[in-house]
Amino acid sequence: MKLDNVKPTKYDNLYTQEEAIKFLCDNIDLSKIKRVWECASGTNRISNYLYKLGIKVTSTDIESGMDFLDHDIEDYDITITNPPYSKKNQFLKRAFELGKPFAMLLPLTTLESAIRNELFRDKNIQVLIPNKRFDFTGKKNCWFATAWFCWKLNLPKQLNFRKVKVTKDKVTND
Repeated sequence: MKLDNVKPTKYDNLYTQEEAIKFLCDNIDLSKIKRVWECASGTNRISNYLYKLGIKVTSTDIESGMDFLDHDIEDYDITITNPPYSKKNQFLKRAFELGKPFAMLLPLTTLESAIRNELFRDKNIQVLIPNKRFDFTGKKNCWFATAWFCWKLNLPKQLNFRKVKVTKDKVTND
């Protein structure tokens, strides 16, 4: 499989909104998660949210000299990240190679392509799909849908459709 020929795009620096992180956390079992590796940390939004929940997080990214594609850390239970979308194939392949559970926020179109079909085919990938688009742009009209692509998180099905309920002060999930 050729995974290295995709050039970076302007969509590589779309920072994760709290609404998306809360959606994931409300839909997975956090009780077994003691330490998270956030391997494309950027502005540390995922890390900061998880810290507030009392979860230890190791935050790394290519800017800090710890490229997920070339490095590993020792002590973590799960990788939770919003990787650069131009490198989603490489991030998924690497996460599968490491063998630890993961959750990656990716465009819903990640389900498409022969390369990812091969990556997902026998892996029992699970997708946590919100009923709305998360706003990465601040313009409240993000043109693409995202979902959390999960592995080894014991979600009830492979495709998990969940409702994101937005209230005036916070986001809740039904």
